[in-house]
Amino acid sequence: MAWAFTKKSAFPRVTTDDMAMATIAPLQSRTSTQDEQQLDDSTDQTPFLQDTSDRASTDALKIESNLDIENDSTRQNQHARINKRSRLYACASSPIWLISTLILLTIVITQNILATHYASYNHGFSTDISALKPALKMQKTRFKSAIRDLPNATMHVPEPALDSKARQFTGPPSDEIDAAWDDLIHGRYERFTDSEVAWLNADAGLAAVVPIDEPQAEWMRGEAGVYGGPDMLHSLHCLNGLRKHFDYDYYAERNMLMAGDQAERMHVEHCIEQLRQAVLCHGDITPVTLKPVYKGDRLVALLGQTERAHTCRDGEAIVEEWKRQRGRRGYAGE
Repeated sequence: MAWAFTKKSAFPRVTTDDMAMATIAPLQSRTSTQDEQQLDDSTDQTPFLQDTSDRASTDALKIESNLDIENDSTRQNQHARINKRSRLYACASSPIWLISTLILLTIVITQNILATHYASYNHGFSTDISALKPALKMQKTRFKSAIRDLPNATMHVPEPALDSKARQFTGPPSDEIDAAWDDLIHGRYERFTDSEVAWLNADAGLAAVVPIDEPQAEWMRGEAGVYGGPDMLHSLHCLNGLRKHFDYDYYAERNMLMAGDQAERMHVEHCIEQLRQAVLCHGDITPVTLKPVYKGDRLVALLGQTERAHTCRDGEAIVEEWKRQRGRRGYAGE
């Protein structure tokens, strides 16, 4: 800018160029200021954008890392399952495993066979008197005293029922029949040994057995102790009691258990129930066939044919062994 002074004015003279420069200078100053502000604003916004970008990158890395961990865990689980299956397959296919399984199976089958063989009707059970097990033997027996029919439809028993010792157990009361029954069941109650008493007391379903004291034992012609016998002989005693019941008047004065109708009825009902249970217990499945009996054209009966051969324990051998071991010192138990 050039300043010119004249005599008429004390102010400097302003030219056109000076005015143009004065006009442009503020504009440039404002423009420069705005650019600086925009630059400052741009500079201020850059760290925020960078922080946002950094956090996004970090989150992405974390997600990717988590996915990698999950994938690694999944692969590890899959590998573990595969390894476990491989080990199980290796064990199952191992010769040692197969041999051990076969040995165990053989032992189980053998034990079952032995248990079936030695705990049987032929060899005895844990509920049987051990001392009598050696006497057990099986035999085929053809039953006798079957009812037969005649051509006129009359029923009859052709011969008296005699056993292998020619003893008769049925018929009108007689001394011979009574002697046969006495010979069969006398001594049925004998004194048990101490070991047998301990075995009896092991039955949790019953109270401990009670011994018979000395005075009563003398009356029974025996010694003090616990008395008992095979259930078979008790069932035979009941059968003999029912036989006597048919001839009540004949036996009433000879049997103390028949001293009164109430006592007799109680005894008879007990024996009926005893025999019912005994028959069901032994479960003989030998067949009995039915024969129709006609009188003319009329059916008068269906006759049970009971003379087939049965497979039985030799009851006579059991009785004889029981009496041999105990020396027939026991109580007859009428």
